[in-house]
Amino acid sequence: YYDKPKGVDYWVFTDSDGTKRAMLPFEITKAKSYSYPSRIDHFLQDWSYSRMLTCANVLKRPANTSRKIPLSYVTHFANLRDFIKTTDNAHLITHCGTLLGWYRECSIIPHTTDVDYFIRSEEYSPKILAALEDKRSPYRLFRIYGLPDDSYELAVTVKRVSPKVNIDLFSMYTSANESWMGGLAWSSRQKYKWTYPRLTEFCTGDMLGHLIYIPCNVEETLKVEYGNWKRDSPSENYVWYKSSKNITPNGNFTKADMRKMKYGE
Repeated sequence: YYDKPKGVDYWVFTDSDGTKRAMLPFEITKAKSYSYPSRIDHFLQDWSYSRMLTCANVLKRPANTSRKIPLSYVTHFANLRDFIKTTDNAHLITHCGTLLGWYRECSIIPHTTDVDYFIRSEEYSPKILAALEDKRSPYRLFRIYGLPDDSYELAVTVKRVSPKVNIDLFSMYTSANESWMGGLAWSSRQKYKWTYPRLTEFCTGDMLGHLIYIPCNVEETLKVEYGNWKRDSPSENYVWYKSSKNITPNGNFTKADMRKMKYGE
């Protein structure tokens, strides 16, 4: 059984045990007596991401709260989600402060100035970089840090849109014991590593009417990174290479490595 709710960009399915699932609309092929997804491989992959979670909403703010990123910007979140997914059926996973805002207050943190996602390293494809670099892309790719197999990070803004909001796309690597993503201090070539519990199960959530992909172990992920995630802390006090509770130095890139990257603010 599934429903097409009004005002949202996804379909809702209900399992026999009552579990709610959300999926982006997909093409259906009709046979004489039944219908089925036209791309069964994509459907099965998306189904594994589809269990729907609700935000905790433990921090409620006044409707007239001043915001660095307007709530209308969620349409650009959704457009980027679709752009990445259409490119190679990769899933853009909401992360860091963007995940915190969704779970803690069902919204965007008012004082945050950027947006964070990750793509699982096993889903990343060079096609994604090529699509972002294409002149016809709606995005300006201004930063390429790291290497595909080590601390990879792309950063984009949406062309011809104000305000300009930096959107970071990290690669998330998973080993037998942990998941991690990397960061780079350009001037020193210093690598940093954020470590998480293994992120192997992914779910969906609703961000102001738009489907987002999230780690299923949301609270565990947030606690590792922020400690008391229910408490609001000003973004201006956040220092990316030392404020997170799960970040550690992770060696240095060589000068030869750095020549393969792209610096941008």
